[in-house]
Amino acid sequence: MPHRICATEPPSGSFDSNLSFVQSLTEAVKASPGTLLVASLPASQIEVGGEGGQEALSRLKQTFSRVETGWRPADQEESYEIVRRRLFKEIPGDRFHHRDNTLKQFAKMYRDSPNEFPQNCEGEDYRRKLEKAYPIHPELFDQLYTSWGSLEKFQRTRGVLRLMAQVIHELWMNNDPSVMIMPGSVSISSARVEPELLHYLDVSWQSIIAGDVDGPNSTPYRIDQSAPNLNRYSATRRVARAIFMGTAPTHGQDNKGLDDRQINLGVVQPGERPAIFGDALRRLANNARFMHGDLGRYWYSMSASLNRLAADRAGQIEEPLVLLEIDKALATYINGLGDRGHFDTVQVAPSNSADVPDEPGGVRAVVLGVAHPHTGRDNSDAMAEAKDILLQRGSTPRVYRNMLVFLAAESRQLDGLKEAMRSSLAWAGIVKDTDRLNLTQRDSALAKAKVAEAAETVKTRLKETWCYLLYPMQDGAQADVEWIASKVSAQDGLLSRASKKLASDEGLLPELGPARLDRELQKYIWNGKGHLSLRDLWEYLNRYIYLPRVKDRNVLIKAVRAAVGAMVPGPFAYAERWDEKSGRYFGLVLQNAANAPVVIDSDSVIVKPEVAEKQALETAATTAAPSDPVQVPVKAAAEQTGLKPTAAVVQSERYPTRFIGTVMISADRPAHEKRRFG
Repeated sequence: MPHRICATEPPSGSFDSNLSFVQSLTEAVKASPGTLLVASLPASQIEVGGEGGQEALSRLKQTFSRVETGWRPADQEESYEIVRRRLFKEIPGDRFHHRDNTLKQFAKMYRDSPNEFPQNCEGEDYRRKLEKAYPIHPELFDQLYTSWGSLEKFQRTRGVLRLMAQVIHELWMNNDPSVMIMPGSVSISSARVEPELLHYLDVSWQSIIAGDVDGPNSTPYRIDQSAPNLNRYSATRRVARAIFMGTAPTHGQDNKGLDDRQINLGVVQPGERPAIFGDALRRLANNARFMHGDLGRYWYSMSASLNRLAADRAGQIEEPLVLLEIDKALATYINGLGDRGHFDTVQVAPSNSADVPDEPGGVRAVVLGVAHPHTGRDNSDAMAEAKDILLQRGSTPRVYRNMLVFLAAESRQLDGLKEAMRSSLAWAGIVKDTDRLNLTQRDSALAKAKVAEAAETVKTRLKETWCYLLYPMQDGAQADVEWIASKVSAQDGLLSRASKKLASDEGLLPELGPARLDRELQKYIWNGKGHLSLRDLWEYLNRYIYLPRVKDRNVLIKAVRAAVGAMVPGPFAYAERWDEKSGRYFGLVLQNAANAPVVIDSDSVIVKPEVAEKQALETAATTAAPSDPVQVPVKAAAEQTGLKPTAAVVQSERYPTRFIGTVMISADRPAHEKRRFG
């Protein structure tokens, strides 16, 4: 027969007499069959009530422990059922298929995208958790029972019931379309939910919530409004809510934060792409003042994050300093390139035309500074600066114009580069001020990592931004100069890819065939001349834009050597010098001279083939004449020498005094074999 349970008020009296009453009561209940004594003792130190209360609690625990039968409180999964039954009606039998379909879609999403969610989500065990917790997502329950349950004032059952009652009411009144109540669904800034949360948190969180987590004036709201694809899902706000619910209660502890998979678990629903929320997380991390991130984990804290500090500093850097630092970074990058392609010299960010030398040589690449970007139109700043440098060197006309090509930044890419440079300068300043800012070891390491990351971003943006190649072309000596503008890819080094593009478009010739060179000579230079000075020709190639733009002087030397190296005469011959008095060429070679020592100096010339052949025939005829001594009239000889005529004067035959030959020597022992030849 069940016994009636009565509430008994202990007698008034001393502390010891009350404890004696409790001890007598417990012994009496123990001796009485079918009698149950239930005692509820406070678990929180806040509810104990000072030192006296602590002593009373300790003595009561000792008294009850002698005769107690402990009841284990409900575990976390059992609490799912308790909360669900207290807050929701039972699902009618004809509606169960809606719940089952929702659970099926969640399970399928976790199974199909295992890399986007934590590892334990794709199994059957997690599906059972979804079923027990429905319509509240297990991740929200886990956060409430672990992160929030670690707070001293938060009661795991009563506190969850109170908070979820407010959350559900807010969602119901706002007709929230979510298929389950998730951490990202909690309307943290609402008039019902926020006071309940702040009951367990420091009052300073109120301003952090308003500015960095939720609400119409918050950073997540502004980010969503600026991006339609994010605003469609309220993606940034949901991400911020999930991070806040999972990390705000553990402020001041060793907060490990949430990784992107845990964040996805708290926000992504079937039919939504995790990449949308990944983009929202990236933007939020770059703009939120109190959200921290390290090694792929994110959390909210009451102290401002380094990301926000860096963003604030970046916004305060003046434009002229940013442009100056971009030019410095550009010079460092260009000068550090090991492969310059076909360019002989490079000039980076000249302040004016006087900074660009005017001298013959190889092709010079002029990399215009950030102040002269190209828009793709003829009136761009880059085009105006390139024209000025081409025509003038300071206040004097430029002479060697055909050796200049230009590289310029694309105007549309500059904003991204400026942003990257601002970030780089801001992070560098934070590292410099480590002691003054009193950074922790982790924050200091994070700042240094951000400096390296920002520097790499600047380098990448530099290669993407300096993508325009500009160079002059002219169809003829009397034609107008035209400017060619073409974009180059960002695959290789800047100079290498620019020179490759230039060579493929024949704006620069790394090689020049004899026939091509002769066509240009016939068109502009021969003009009836029998020979042409190689030094003058090299000058012409450097000066005149209508002539081919060759890589360097070696291209001309190879072209001449190719012309005289074939088995048949080429379009021109080569001679070491022209003797005007005798009217003859010395060191003349016409063919079969692939290894001829061609040099470009004041004496060397190229000779028209018909002129060279004529001298060759004359030389051959002289060589083939009889070898008898040539008889010179005595009188004529006497007149030439001033001697008296006594007998016939004999002029001896002239023999060659210059010889050319080729000898093969071993590459292994060249010094040893050279001794055989004097």
